Amino acid sequence: MQSDDPGPYRSLLGALIMTGNVREAMRLEGARLAESPTARDVWARLASLAPYDSGLEAMSFLEAATPSTAPERAAMIGTWIQFHRRHPDGEGLARARALLPRDGVQATDASSGLLLVAKADVVRAEGDPGGMRRVLQSVIDSIPADAWKQAASIATLPLPEQQSLFEQIAPGIYARNNLAMVLVEQRQDLDVALRLVEECIAVLPNEPNLLDSRAQVLLALGRLSEAETDMVKVLRMVPLDPNFQLTAAEILAGSGRIQDAVQVVNRVQDLVAQEPWPSRELEERLRRVRALVQG
Repeated sequence: MQSDDPGPYRSLLGALIMTGNVREAMRLEGARLAESPTARDVWARLASLAPYDSGLEAMSFLEAATPSTAPERAAMIGTWIQFHRRHPDGEGLARARALLPRDGVQATDASSGLLLVAKADVVRAEGDPGGMRRVLQSVIDSIPADAWKQAASIATLPLPEQQSLFEQIAPGIYARNNLAMVLVEQRQDLDVALRLVEECIAVLPNEPNLLDSRAQVLLALGRLSEAETDMVKVLRMVPLDPNFQLTAAEILAGSGRIQDAVQVVNRVQDLVAQEPWPSRELEERLRRVRALVQG
């Protein structure tokens, strides 16, 4: 039975998975995995941090418990990619690819679009960033122009129409944002990256992840004041998110405000220290930003 305090309960699950007692963890949590995306997210994080054998067993349980809808399958592909990054010599990448339709994927509707966004992550993990860009561009191109035009005024539509329209354009939002972040990492076509993110923000003007993405593009372009404006807005909405704080630290360092950047990094370090099992990606990013601010 789940504790009223999720912290100790998550710690118990983590301890069981980390020590190889995956079946006991499943006895406690198995029923909730099929019902709760939050439960699946917690389980996925714990499985990705576990030693390989127990992590693989936990991941296999998670895949079996995950609903077979396209959005859930796409999310599971992403989870296997995370496991692959933790254990690059293991089965994670093959298991991710196995969840893609065997006859290929074409962006014919929202569901197939989400699977294509997931396929792009698989292609990138296989060492083909150019292929990833092509896949994401195919998703972007598949969204009807009139749907994007209508999406600019989505907030004025009745709620059922908002939901229907968002489901139609959601793959395009994910694809645009992901492609923009790839361009930032590669320091290529930054003007294109900015346009892609701003097309998403025109639809979701207060989405913190998109504002964070735009801040990272603006930082890469050297437009530090504009990047800082975005991050001030983000941190007012989500003040304790460590990844958002690290973006802010990078902007402060780029502006020469090293002491302010160091203070932010130290706050993130404290947040990470409170997590029993922080994500490997967050720890790696924290190390990179700390090295940046320390010169």
